[in-house]
Amino acid sequence: MKKILFITITLILSIVLISCTKNKNADIVATMYPQYDATRIISGDKLSVSLLTKPGDEAHDFKPTSKQITEIKKSKLFLFTSYEMDAWLNNNVKNITSNETITLNVSSLIAKSNNTHEDLHYWSGTNNYIKIVQGIRDTIIEIDPSNKEFYENNANTYLNKLTELDTIIINYFKTKNKPTIYFAGHNAMQSFSSHYDLNVIALSATSKPDADLSASQISTLLNEVKTANTHYLFTEELKEPRVAKTIMRELSNENYELNLLELHGYHNVTLDDFNNKVTYYDLLERNYQNIKRALGD
Repeated sequence: MKKILFITITLILSIVLISCTKNKNADIVATMYPQYDATRIISGDKLSVSLLTKPGDEAHDFKPTSKQITEIKKSKLFLFTSYEMDAWLNNNVKNITSNETITLNVSSLIAKSNNTHEDLHYWSGTNNYIKIVQGIRDTIIEIDPSNKEFYENNANTYLNKLTELDTIIINYFKTKNKPTIYFAGHNAMQSFSSHYDLNVIALSATSKPDADLSASQISTLLNEVKTANTHYLFTEELKEPRVAKTIMRELSNENYELNLLELHGYHNVTLDDFNNKVTYYDLLERNYQNIKRALGD
């Protein structure tokens, strides 16, 4: 009888423990991967972090579930990309947060100079991302000042890595006299190209993906690739490169070899990259290596 009672109590306690674990709310909620990445690295094991946009999903069209809204309300800190990117906030973050939740519009961390703030994809500029890391560090310390030194050390380690790679890339492009690459995607790399003095010819001038493309636009990019005599065409992350493959097939019929390379816009990552804890730094390194390959280095 005692053995049965012991087993019963053990099962009840296990169920309660599992339930509590499942219902534990994240301390910090982020809408997109760039700020999630910085937050996860800075907070370490001191605070839990949740990413609203699931790995592999399109960030532009994201809308939260009612469960996610509840998660935001119960969080200590809510990080959103901008009112333009997170249109579901309806220009008023207070509508979905509690009085106890600190909110940070991450775009507010970027100075309104050289039109960088007006770029929907401001996070693609490494100089801007460095400011994002610094701003998130300060905000995390605001909600948990007792671990200030821990957060500062983590942030400084990451900032040093980013700055070192950023300097290497800047110095590389200084030797290239503003080179041009061709991008079969939407206009998502303005801050990136401006920072590195790189000319990115995009298929679509719109700042959002899935825009209706005309045959004329596709033909124009194809002819520009041929005229430049480049054999590399860049594609977006997380999207099937249908247009790029069409251009590649058309050129193949003319015995013109074209290779596809990814130019990552940092919107989101694949599930494999997420599970492997791939960082903004890692994606920047990928972009750098792919661009070097396209430029013959």
